[in-house]
Formats: sequence, structure tokens, C-alpha cells
Amino acid sequence: MKNLFSRILKIYDERDFLLYQKAKVIASLNIVIIALTCITIVSTLAIQVKIKPNIILTESIVLLYGIAALVLLRRGYYHVSAHGIIIAIMIAVWTVMSLDKAHIVSRLDSIAYILAIMTLTSIAVVRRKWIIILYGAVNQVVLIIYAYVFLFLPAETPFIANSSKFDYLLDNSISIFLITFVAYKVFSINQKSLVRAEEEIARRRLSEEHIRDKNTELATTNEELEATNEELQATMEELEASNEEFEVINEELITAYHNLEESEAKLRNIFMAAPVGIISVKNRTIQWASDYFFGMLGYSHDEIVGSDARVFFESEEEYNHLGSFAARALETGKTMELETRYRKKDGTLIDVLLSGRALNPADREPDFIVIAVDISSLKKMENSLMESEEKFRTIAEQSLMGVVMVQNHRFIFVNQAVSDINEYSVEEMLSWTPEKYAETIYPEDLPRILEITRKKENGEMPYAGNNQWRIVARSGKTKWVETSSSPVTIGGKPALLTTVIDITERKKAEKENHERLRSLEILEMIDRAIRGTLDLDKMMKNVLTILLDIYDCDRAWFFYPADPEADTWNLPMVMSRPEYNMDAHLKIDTPMINKMRIAIKSILAKNAPTATVELEGKSLSEITGDYSIKSLLVMPIYPRLGKPWLVGLHQCSHARSWTDSEINLLKETGRKMSDALSSLIFFRDLMESEDRFRTMIDLAPYPIAMSEKDGKVTYLNRAFRDVFGYTHDDLPHLDQWWQKAYPDPVYRDKVSAMWDIATQEALRENRPISPQEWIVTCKDGSMRNIEFRMVPIGDVSFTVMDDLTEKKITQEMMIQSEKMMTVGSLAAGMAHEINNPLGIILQGIQNTLRRVNPDNVKNDAVARECDTAIRQIHGYLEKQNILSYLDGIREAGNRAAKIVASMLQFSRKSDSEMKSVDLNTLIEQTLEIAAQDYDLKKSYDFKKISVMKNFGPAIPAIRCIETEIEQVLLNLLKNAAQAMNEIHDPDYAPEIHITTAQDGEFAILQVYDNGPGIGEDTIKHIFEPFYTTKSVGTGTGLGLSVSYFIITNNHGGEISAESEPGKGVTFTVKIPLAWRMHG
Repeated sequence: MKNLFSRILKIYDERDFLLYQKAKVIASLNIVIIALTCITIVSTLAIQVKIKPNIILTESIVLLYGIAALVLLRRGYYHVSAHGIIIAIMIAVWTVMSLDKAHIVSRLDSIAYILAIMTLTSIAVVRRKWIIILYGAVNQVVLIIYAYVFLFLPAETPFIANSSKFDYLLDNSISIFLITFVAYKVFSINQKSLVRAEEEIARRRLSEEHIRDKNTELATTNEELEATNEELQATMEELEASNEEFEVINEELITAYHNLEESEAKLRNIFMAAPVGIISVKNRTIQWASDYFFGMLGYSHDEIVGSDARVFFESEEEYNHLGSFAARALETGKTMELETRYRKKDGTLIDVLLSGRALNPADREPDFIVIAVDISSLKKMENSLMESEEKFRTIAEQSLMGVVMVQNHRFIFVNQAVSDINEYSVEEMLSWTPEKYAETIYPEDLPRILEITRKKENGEMPYAGNNQWRIVARSGKTKWVETSSSPVTIGGKPALLTTVIDITERKKAEKENHERLRSLEILEMIDRAIRGTLDLDKMMKNVLTILLDIYDCDRAWFFYPADPEADTWNLPMVMSRPEYNMDAHLKIDTPMINKMRIAIKSILAKNAPTATVELEGKSLSEITGDYSIKSLLVMPIYPRLGKPWLVGLHQCSHARSWTDSEINLLKETGRKMSDALSSLIFFRDLMESEDRFRTMIDLAPYPIAMSEKDGKVTYLNRAFRDVFGYTHDDLPHLDQWWQKAYPDPVYRDKVSAMWDIATQEALRENRPISPQEWIVTCKDGSMRNIEFRMVPIGDVSFTVMDDLTEKKITQEMMIQSEKMMTVGSLAAGMAHEINNPLGIILQGIQNTLRRVNPDNVKNDAVARECDTAIRQIHGYLEKQNILSYLDGIREAGNRAAKIVASMLQFSRKSDSEMKSVDLNTLIEQTLEIAAQDYDLKKSYDFKKISVMKNFGPAIPAIRCIETEIEQVLLNLLKNAAQAMNEIHDPDYAPEIHITTAQDGEFAILQVYDNGPGIGEDTIKHIFEPFYTTKSVGTGTGLGLSVSYFIITNNHGGEISAESEPGKGVTFTVKIPLAWRMHG
């Protein structure tokens, strides 16, 4: 700790003792305030259920300024640090007193902090002591304002009498005045003492410097001066050592002076170099002076020689006194000796001893030779010695520590403190011997003390060290004393000095502290048990186990509710010895009988631990029932939630008197349990609510994720894991979600940018984020169309997702159905429109061919009427290929009629009715439609593809929605045609092979193409929604997924694909037969 303060206060010079000590006090105060404020803030946050922001803010400001003040103090800004911390604490206390919503009485008590901090003002102030008065005045004004606003003005304090309000104001005003007055006076006294001490130290240092300088000069003087210098030095040493030897020294100086007078010319240099001031005075005018005299007073030669000696004296009275004294010395012819005070050039005064004598007493105006010796140091030593003697005498007589001196086996000195301890008078004890004193030692301690004394007297153990024992005072009261003995010499004879201290109160305090520490250890154990779990039952069990062990009782329990108006009560937790087990009563609702109601009222009324329950003179067993209770200790608990509780102890084996420490311990336990029950009951309710909420979220049909502001993922519900396959280990942070759900960096950047825009808009408009729809890659590599909705709540964001994949497939099917219905309607209209002219064309061709038929007799008759023969006409038409043309027109018309008939049939099948259909016929019809597929842009024509059909014979009908199976087959044919169109080899001949067969209860349809084939990685995903290998804008990725949905979901069948790159693709479709569907 000393090194810590040295580092903090190294900027302060320890030679400025007062400032350095004040800085240490302020540094200690700052450290204590920082520690206490931290503890206060932590306890406020941890214990209070409803945090008061204003209080926390005020405490935080004090903490910050405490740290800042410590930094300022370390940098040398003492005034800013000291006054700042005092002002900060005062403002904080007044602010807390104003903002606190506690009871007015507890708030008024906080004035004690103001009074306490005002005592530090005398430490903070260094020069301007009026600041202390300013502190007092400001706090007095604030007190008056506070009392008026919070005590006299509010209507909430009618229970406080006006006289009490004025007493409070007057008492605290007087306290502020007295503290201010005392601080002001203490500062003034310290300041004056410091100034006086600094002046004395300065004079002493200057004197010591002059002595050192002159000693150096004397070391280099003439050998002739050695004898005289030795005599003068001896004289100075004798003067410093003892005032009683001064006469001898003075006579030697006078003798030396006479010797010098006889050889003035020879010895003038000696006088000038002597370590004393020597001057020659005539008619009160200085004739000459030694160099030492000049240095002693700080004057130069010209300033002193020829001037009046009055300049050296403090007052005219001192000057005249010296003159009259010199006159008497001249009359008697003796040496003049006088102690007086000289004023130095700088105005300071020094004590001097003047020794002088007239050189020629017979002259009218004789010359006086005066030796001036600076005896300031001797004076100080003399005063210190006198003070030391007085202090020792006072200490010995008035000390609270007893002092006993034993010599020649008798008490030769006993002070009043020993008399007070033993309750015998000093006079009585001065007649005692050590044996007499031994009679007062407590009998149990006497053998030990006698053995210690024997060992010390025999040299077996040193005298140093303290011993403690008990004595029996005159009144019979037992007291503890602590002694320490040392051998001393008094009057040349050995003696024993013993100090005696009454430590009775210390022993009592040690015992109380031991009990208090034990209580604190137990409370710490209970506190750890409370804080060690969030489970209410476990906490109660842990606490009761500790109480059962600490109290060594037979049973410890909790009782709820402690409400006299309740219908039932129960024991939420009981811990007991095996022979007094009450587990059968645990958590059992028991009717509240009248005796129990009255007993509970009595316990609650005391609001403190109750050792006995008194009820109309009835015994304890009559009140508590047949639980074998001999003694009871119970404490009410008042949690902030719900009704009161009781915590109690049973002693069943014997009647027991509970000690004060046991009662106080249970009281403190009850207080701790009050806060613990409040927190754990609240936590239990919160956890139950959270469990319900979590269960609801976890069972929700929609994927839900929760994340924090920093991106940490805190929760994923079951639907999320089922839909995407990701667990919390896969997605600890949103960064992993972005990487895994959107592996394509381009698409990921697009989604991220759009998501940021939507988030900023939502935050700006204070609303949930509008739905965002994106394609997400699942853990197994599949992709799903997901709609995202996010709601930010504080630092937590809830994201709810809706899997639109099936919905999208259904929409696509609906769109395809709508297309089919549209095409069907269009086909029906076109068929009717085409059939009319087509019928006329076919009928015309048929009539033309019939009328040029040479075998028809009628045709020949008509030809002859025209002067020709029918066979000639037929020959002409045949030679001109006109008949071939007509046959071609007829074949084309028939083909067109067939296509129109197919379109009409397709238009009639556009409903969604499930019915029996011949699979081979359905394939033929679909091929006719597919044959019309043509893409001019890609030079794509389905007619250029060779279609090989291998239909199995006698395949039973399938039961299906005809248009949906046609849609599946069209998708397969179109995908095959488009894939083969990508091969640009002139020798390549595209082929599609269609095979049908029966496999048990299923009809098998296989579609094979000799196209480029599909890779192993791709074929795994071809039936997944939105998966496509085509370029953007070419395909949606839904064709095969819709086909998969139609076959598996709508028809209960199967569809699969097999392929190798470069060897084409084979799609296999299994559709249940109609009789199986009926079955």
C-alpha cells in the first residue's frame, strides 16, 4: 500500500509534509469511494427488481469522477481533485435524497453523508480558509431548500409533526455550523503551527549553514589561532551541551578577551575569524565587528560599522534595558552577561547570549567589547528537553496505559491507570510486593503466569513480548489485562518496568467479532446456496440443509402461505433428522385451523424471529399439532411477489433456549431469503412462461429463427431444422447462414443488398420488415422457395419463414392447367373453324376423283356428251400428275382432319377428372401434339427427331387425370428434344425411344433419348424445385419438379432418371393400374 501511494503521489515533494499528507488522505478517499460506488451499483443492479435509472446514473457519475479525481491528483492537480470529489459526493447525496422514492424518513437520514464529508473540508483547503465557510453556507442553504420542498411542502408527510420537522432542520443546521466552525478553526491552528515551524526550521538551517562555513574557515587559519580556537570551540560545545556550564565558558571567553585586548593588533584576525560574533561598541555606536557577526545578522560591513546598535533590537524597551545593564556592569567592573534577541536584516529574530566588558572603565566613554553567541539552537534544545520532561511526567500520570516500577521486590511507582484497573488506590499499591499482586491474578491463570515469570528471571526466555491474563479486581469483577515488562536501571540499581493495559473490552469485542465472523461465514454459505441454483426447490433444500447443520436442530422447514386468511397451508420443503421425518407432510395442502391462524398473526405482528408462540396459555404442541416439537424458532419472510412465507426450526429431542446470535442469524437468513424467493419465484414464473412460449415456437409449422444484434444465432425451432436440415451447430452465426443458404456469391450479394434495403426501411418506418422471397439452398443441397418475415424486438430479431415450394409447384400446375384449358378452348374453336373449309376441301377432292373415275358409266356418258371419252380425260390427268396432286391434297386433308380431331379430343380432356385411360393411346395422342413443337429461333423442330415406339401388348388401363399425364410426357419429350438440339454434329441422328410394359400392379413408361446425358452431381437434383442447368430466362426449374409432384402426389406413382454423360437419359415412370386404384 505504501508503494502504491508513493507511485500515485510521486509528483508531490515530501518536504512539503502537510500537502503530501493531505494528498495521501484524498487519494485514500478516492479509492474508497470508487470501491464503495462499484459495490453500490452492482448491488443495486443485482438486488433491486425495479432499477431506478436516475439513481444508477448519479452513482455512475460519482464513480467516474472518483476515477478522474484520482488521475488529476496523480498529475498534481490537488485542488481540483480534492474539492471536486467533495463537491461530487455532496451533489450525489443531495441528488439521491431528491430522486429516491424511498420513505421520507430513510431519505432524511442521508444527511449524515453530507455531515461526514464536510469534515474533510479542512483537508481539501490549502490556503483560502474562507472556502470552508463557503461549503458550510452552501450546504445550509441546500438543507433549507430541501426541507421546504420535501418536508414542509408535500402533503405526503402529515404523519410528521411540524415541531419534528423544525427540530430536524434546526439540529442539522447546528451540526453544519459546528462542523464548519471546527473545520475552520482546525485549519487555522494547523496553518499557524506550520508557519511557526517553518520559520524555526529556516532559522535553524541558516544557523547550521553559518556554523559549517565558519568551521571551514577556522580549519585554514594560522597555527597561532589553534589554541584559542580550541578554547572557543570547547566553550561553544559546553554552551550547547549544558546551560549550567555557561559561567565557566563565559569566564574563559572573558579571559580570552583580555588576552586579545593585550595583543589587539596581533589577534584582530582571530576575533574576525572566531565562530562567535564580536563587536566593539562605544557610546552605543558600533566601532567594528567580526566577519562572523556580519554573517550571523546578514549585514555588510558598511551597514553596521558607525551605526547605532539600536538597529539590532526588537524594541526600544529591549535596547534601553541593555543600556542600563551595561551601565551597571561598568559601575561594578564586572563582565556583562545578558540573554536577549537580535533582529536580523531580513527581520527574523534570533536568541543571543551577550558577554561584554569595558576595556577602559576609567574613561568617560569607555569601549565595550561584546561577544554575541547565537543560542537559538540551545534554546530550542532546552525547550524541547523541558517539554519532553513535562510530557513524560504527564504521560506517566495521565496515561490510559498502566505503568508499574518494581525495585528491591517492592512497587516504587504506580500510576493512576493501574489503580483504576485493579480498583485499589495508588497509595495502597505502593506498599505491595509482587506476591501481593499475584493474589489478584485469576486462579486458573496464576500457574501459567508464575511459570512465565520464573523462566524470565532465570533467563530461559526473553522479557520482550506481551502476556495476557485475567485479574480479579477489588469489586470482584474479572478483567483481562495485557502486560509487557522490561528490565531498567533506576538510581544505578536494577528495576523492572511493566506496562499494563485493560483489554477486557477488546476480549469482549474479539468474542463478538468471532461470533459475527461465524455468522458472516454462515450467511456466506447460505448466500452461495441461494445463488448456486435457479431451481426454487433445490435452493430451499440447500438452505435448510445448512440451517439444520449449523443450528444442530432436529428439523428445518419452509411454510407457505403465512396468511391467516388462507384456507390451507403446506410445507414446500422440510429437512429433518431421520427420527423426526416429516416427508409425508411435504407439499400437502392442510386446512388452516383457527389456532394456526392466531399463531401466524402473532408471528407476523413481531416481524422478527419468534422463539415461542404464546396463545391463550396453551402449550406449543397444542398450537403446532402432534409434531413432537419442544422448541420453535420461526422467522417471517416477505417476498415481493405473493404472500408471506415462514422459515423455522424445530428442536424435538429437548427443550432449547435460542441464543441471541442464533436468533439474529435466522433474522439475517430471512432477509436474504426474502430477496431470493422474490427472484426465484419470478424466475420460475418467467421460465414457465418461456417454456410455454418456446414449446409454442418449437411446434410452430413455420421455420423460426432468433438472432441477436451482433449476428449470433440463439434459437432455431423444429420446423427450421426439418425444412432446411441445418442445426444450431451448423449456424452459430448469421455469417454461416449467408454462406450455406446462398452458396452462389452473385446471388448472395443480391439477396444481402435487398435485405439491407428492406431492413433499413423497416427501422426507419418502425415496422416489421416486409416479406422477402428468396431461393434457399438446404443442407442436403436441395433448394426451396422461402418467404422471410422479420420482426426486431430490442436487440433480438425474430425471423419467420414460410416454405412456398409446394405452393409454387401447385401454382405452376395451376398455370399449366390454365394453359391446357386455354389451349383446349383454343383448339376446340380452331377445330370448328378449320373443319368447315377442310370438309369442303376433302369433299371437293373426293367428288373430283369420283368424277374422273373411268370405271364410272355415268362419267363416260357425260364425257361423250362433250365429244370426248372419260378414259382420255383420265389419261391426260394421269400424264400431267394431276391425279397425284389430288391424292396428295386428299392425304393432307385427311391428316389435317386427324389433327383437328386430336385437338378436339384434347379440348374435351381439359377437366381434372380421374378416369381409366389406355396408356399407349395416350402416348400416341401426346406424340401428335409434340410433333407440332417448333422453335424458329433455335432451328428446333420435333419432326426431325426419330421416335421409336415399343408398346407392350395388353397393358391394362391406368386410372389418371389424362391432361396431367400428357403434361408429364410432354415435359419429358420436350426436355429430351431441347437437350439433343444442343448437339451440333452433322452425323448425329437424334432419337427418342418410348417403351411401355406392365410390372405387377403398375404400368411402366420409359422415355430414352440419345442426347448428351446428365452428370452424377446434377441428376441428384433434377426433381428439386427451381433447379435448372439452362441459362437464365430459358427455364424455371419447375418442369421436372411439377412432373414429380403429379406422378408421386396426385397419382401415387414413381418417377426416376438414369444417365451417364454422353449416353443419353432414361426416365422411368410407374403409374398404378386402374384396377389397383379401384381395389
